[in-house]
Amino acid sequence: MFFSYDDVGSAFELFTLPHVLAVLGFAILPIFLLIRYQDKIRTSKHERTIRISLAMAGMLCEWSLYAWYLFNGITDWRLILPSTLCPLTLYLSAYCMVTLDRKYASIVYFYSYGAFFSFLLADVVHGFDRFRFYLFFLIHASIFVNVVYLRVVNKVVLDKPAKRNAQRFLFPFILGSMALNELTGLNFFYLKWPPFEDFPVFQQVYDVHWIAYAVLCIVCYYLLIEIMGGLAVLLKIDRSV
Repeated sequence: MFFSYDDVGSAFELFTLPHVLAVLGFAILPIFLLIRYQDKIRTSKHERTIRISLAMAGMLCEWSLYAWYLFNGITDWRLILPSTLCPLTLYLSAYCMVTLDRKYASIVYFYSYGAFFSFLLADVVHGFDRFRFYLFFLIHASIFVNVVYLRVVNKVVLDKPAKRNAQRFLFPFILGSMALNELTGLNFFYLKWPPFEDFPVFQQVYDVHWIAYAVLCIVCYYLLIEIMGGLAVLLKIDRSV
């Protein structure tokens, strides 16, 4: 039952105790520990091992999700295939953690807002007594851990060129997602129809025309990158963003 797909157990509800505890345990605590012990990690002879282990832990969680689908008899690749910004950010951040590629590491921060919204407005139906609940939060927590690690431990610079690269890098994924949505009928990058009821304005625009909705989503993606740049300034991460 713990690994069930159809039986969601104690159905998840936003802003309940399990949700709050998940945010504290999977997001806030790891970030606090990384910031608190950043100097010790940076100067440790095991820093590379720690960095790669964290990256692989996140990927193991992501791959466990695919295995969970298959275990429950879900074989439709359209349901299993990663289709949103968060998997892209997870894969890219894990690559940067393993290779310490500073070019891409400097832009991955600007995509981490997806993980923030996933914690805030968790798109999961399974409760705390189901495996899927923990996978959801662990996967998104891995994005936070990778991004914070690259910044505070490896001192990756977040500047205006990095922000521009993040904007350019995202564009082909948006175009590809729109093409795949038309070919498969799926909702890659949420560009085909609104996935949430929390923001009725998206549904209202969608009711006018789905293209207008897609344009609104694209504008929001790029606006959020700008907000992440402003947040970096407010937090004094890099004054030049």
